[in-house]
Order: sequence, then C-alpha cells, then structure tokens
Amino acid sequence: MNQKYADTAHDAALFHTATAAAAQAVERPGHLLDLIEHSPAPLELLTARLAPDMNNCAGQLRTTAGFALRSTFPLTERAAPVAAFSDDLRAYLTLARSQIAGLTVENFAGASERPISHQAGEARLVQDAPTYLTLLALPNLSFHLSMAYAILRSRGRPVGKADFDGWHGYSR
Repeated sequence: MNQKYADTAHDAALFHTATAAAAQAVERPGHLLDLIEHSPAPLELLTARLAPDMNNCAGQLRTTAGFALRSTFPLTERAAPVAAFSDDLRAYLTLARSQIAGLTVENFAGASERPISHQAGEARLVQDAPTYLTLLALPNLSFHLSMAYAILRSRGRPVGKADFDGWHGYSR
C-alpha cells in the first residue's frame, strides 16, 4: 500500500471516529437536559453534585460538549471554538453541534501524523493524534456524560442506558 494512501485512510478514520463520537456526545446532554427540564425540580438537578469538589450536573453536561469540540478540532490544527460562558446550556450544545457538523474529512488532512499538544488538568501533554483521540479525548467525553448521568440517578431520576447512549431500548 502506498504511504500517502495509508496516511489519507488514517486521517479519514480519525475524522469519522472523532466526529461520530463528538456528534453523539453533544446529542446525549441535550436529551438529558430535556429530561431535567421536564422534572419536578430542574434547577435542583442542574445544580446537584456527586461530591462537593466535582462539577454540578450542568457543568458536567457543558464539559461533555466542550470535550466534543476538544476531541475534534485539535486534529484539524484549528483551535476548538470557545463559546462565551453563558447559563444557556442548550445554546452551548447547539453551537457545539453546529461546529462539529461543519467539519469535513479534508479538515483532517495530515491528522494521523500531527502531534497534539494540549493541557490535561495541570499536565501539559504532547500525544500523537490516535492516542490523543482514543485514550484521552473520547474517554473524557464518556466520563463527563457518565457523571451527569450518575448525578441524575443519585437524585432518583429514572434514566437508563438508553438515555445514556441513545442506542439501547428497554420498556419502562
């Protein structure tokens, strides 16, 4: 196999993996937000935390959308769009969704060979793109969405696996 073709195939695989996961990651917080808004005490749920030093539910949902942007844009050599902080979580999710939907496979040209330099908490890291995507960015999407889900479950909301991933089907 010719190297240029292999690099192009790897770049396309990174595009499809990153954008599919990121698109789902901004859809699920929107679904959970719908469930929260239709609950008896939405503000209580949005401000609930699993532990005092953790983000509240709204923060976990916002961070999920932020990681959706962080899992795609660094692979394109473009900075992830930074939305002005707003209490309008739904607007932030919509912005993230539209930014991710606007990415093309061409934006990922060279991604498989590009080092990704980024901050992870207080750690400054440089990782190859596949490692960055599969071992840092995508797990963080799941972590923050899981924390929001766990907060809702801990507050007695009847959310299940279908609400978390959008794929499972169960009768309630």
